[in-house]
Amino acid sequence: MFSKVPIAGLQLQYHKGQTFAAILGIAFTTLLLFMQIGFRAGFLGSLVKLPASFNADIVLLNASSVTVLRPLKFSERRLYQTLAFEEVNSVTPIYYNSTLVRDPDNPYLFLRQIQVIGIPIKPKVIDLPGIDRNLENIKQQDSFLLDRNSRKEFSPLIQKLETQGAFYTEIRTPRDEFKKVKLTGLFELGASTSFNASMVTSEENFLRLFDRTPGQMNIGLVKLKPGADIDRTLAALKNYLPPDVKAISKETLILEEKVFYENSTPIGLMFRFGLIGSMLVGTIVLYQILYQKISGFIKDYATFKAIGFSNSALVSIVLKETLILAVLGYLPGFGLSIVMYDIIADSTGLSLVMKSDVAIAVLGATCAICFVSGSIFVWKLKEADPADIFG
Repeated sequence: MFSKVPIAGLQLQYHKGQTFAAILGIAFTTLLLFMQIGFRAGFLGSLVKLPASFNADIVLLNASSVTVLRPLKFSERRLYQTLAFEEVNSVTPIYYNSTLVRDPDNPYLFLRQIQVIGIPIKPKVIDLPGIDRNLENIKQQDSFLLDRNSRKEFSPLIQKLETQGAFYTEIRTPRDEFKKVKLTGLFELGASTSFNASMVTSEENFLRLFDRTPGQMNIGLVKLKPGADIDRTLAALKNYLPPDVKAISKETLILEEKVFYENSTPIGLMFRFGLIGSMLVGTIVLYQILYQKISGFIKDYATFKAIGFSNSALVSIVLKETLILAVLGYLPGFGLSIVMYDIIADSTGLSLVMKSDVAIAVLGATCAICFVSGSIFVWKLKEADPADIFG
């Protein structure tokens, strides 16, 4: 009979102020988790968005390159050597450099941390919105596309492109010269912790403006024929190519980029320790809240024991209570996190989007923290002795 009585729910309805405080504490913990997990996902997602857009099965890099976002130069001969394999359908060189663009609000200043990507004039090289549509535009001499999702300081340039179309500005070349270039369109990539904006231009424009020696490229894209075995072709390429370049599958490249930035960079380590710290703080805070909430029912638990409830039944009531609180606290934390994601994404240009896997992960983490906090409190039930009531 007593198993049908919602004891956990009735206890939560009693002293509603304590219950509300518990829900707020859990919501705060949920928000912390969403910030840490969401920032980590946005941080890693923004860093691999460019390599994820490569229309390739295998990527070639200088063997000394640590990350695809800082690719060193190597000879294009290495890329064209891959055409010796019948499994290879096409190859594409990609050029990379950084530059500064003159600030439209202050002509004496330059906007910094801009990556420039040079591509051949052919479709489906990089799968990003706006690039293929604007290929004809970057055929023009010294013409560039600008990333619509750049940081806020680039908003005047983006608005100018949207309202009046193409216009001229200046960039700084590797020789510290100022070159007049034409911005002719927009594409969509997004900023990251490594750069504030991106620009795309043609291979011809890139080689001329950045004084690149012909035959020197940064990234090689290798597209295999339909049905070709990627692993077998990759192993053959590694044996065939000289050791000054490395061949890697696109999927492995993305995975290694995430591992590198998460484990070998200061900001990646900060996210990991921040997540651990958030979980520890959440566990401590929730334990204190649950202690205050549940310890007031010690005499009630003693009564339950006296009328036949087992210890496991009492533990079940406590854990049900923590699970209910976890769900009730998760919901406002989830809603507030969506608002925070939008604000931060708008301010930083990072791709912070509430994804289902992040939402599920945080829900699981919130329930786990509440469960651990409740489990720590379970020892308090030993004090629920019927002798306290009937002695």
